[in-house]
Amino acid sequence: MKRSTAIILAAGLGSRLQSTDYGIPKPLVKIHKHSILEHVFVKFFRAGITRIILVTGFERTRVGMHARKIASQLGLELILSHNFRYRQGNGTSLLQGFKTARSSAIVSMVDHLHPVENYLVLSRSRVGSCAVVDYSIPLYVNLQDATKVMIRGNRIARFGKRLKGFDAIDSGLFFFSRSAQEFLLSLATHLSPPLSISQLLNFAIQNRFSILPISLPINHWIDIDDAVDLQIARRLVKPLIYPSTYTPEEEPTS
Repeated sequence: MKRSTAIILAAGLGSRLQSTDYGIPKPLVKIHKHSILEHVFVKFFRAGITRIILVTGFERTRVGMHARKIASQLGLELILSHNFRYRQGNGTSLLQGFKTARSSAIVSMVDHLHPVENYLVLSRSRVGSCAVVDYSIPLYVNLQDATKVMIRGNRIARFGKRLKGFDAIDSGLFFFSRSAQEFLLSLATHLSPPLSISQLLNFAIQNRFSILPISLPINHWIDIDDAVDLQIARRLVKPLIYPSTYTPEEEPTS
C-alpha cells in the first residue's frame, strides 16, 4: 500500500544561510526562481504523497503562509505543526511531527533536496523503519557537516557527525511506522534537550530499535546548509517541471 503522508521538518534557524541570503528563512530561499520548500512539495506531489505535515519553528508565519499557498495550488492536504522548542534541536521537531501525524509517515528535512525517485523508494517500501543512505559519498558533500552512518549486518548501528568509521551518509529521508513513532516518543521522555535526531535514534538503537538502511536509487541529492551548498544546489537541482494541475504564481521580490 502506498504511503501518502510526509512530515517535513522546517523549524530550524538556518543561520549560516541567512547571513548570505538577506535574512530569508531557509525554506523560502530560491533555487531557479522557486523556493526550497516549493521544490520539496512538488517532488512529494509527484511521488503521490498527498498529506503534508510541515513542522515550523523560526519565522513560522512567513513559512506557513508560503506553504499554504503552494499546498492550495497543488491540492495537497497541509497540516502546520509548530514546534515551540525548535531552538532545542531538530530531534524536538521530529517528535512534534510524530505527535501530529497519527499515521505512518515519510520524514524529510526541508533542506535536503532529492529527485522524485528517492521519495518513491520510501513510498513503496514495506520496511517498518528505515533511513535512505548514500554509500557513494559524492565529492560535493561536506564530510565535516554530514551525518554519517555506521552499518552492521543489515541494520544501522549508529548515526553521528563525528563517526570515524562509517559506511554511508544520512541523506535526510526516513520512514517510520506509527508503532515506531510511538516507541520513539516514549523513549524521548528519558532524554533532555537539546536533542538531535541522531541522539534520539542512537538511544533508540541501544534499546533494540531497528532501522534498516535503504540505498539511494539516484545519488543527485544535496543538503543545503550554507552559501557554498546553495550554489551547488543551483547547479545540481533541475528547474521544476510543474504538474498540469499546478500553475505557479510570481511572488513579489520585496
